[in-house]
Amino acid sequence: MVMVALEVFLAMKWKLNDSLFIELGSIVVFNW
Repeated sequence: MVMVALEVFLAMKWKLNDSLFIELGSIVVFNW
């Protein structure tokens, strides 16, 4: 049970990082 929760947490964390990275990238591109 704990491992499943950990996997879900890590997956959400990576998804959050990806969306943040994409947002930052688009901001940088638009500022050029």
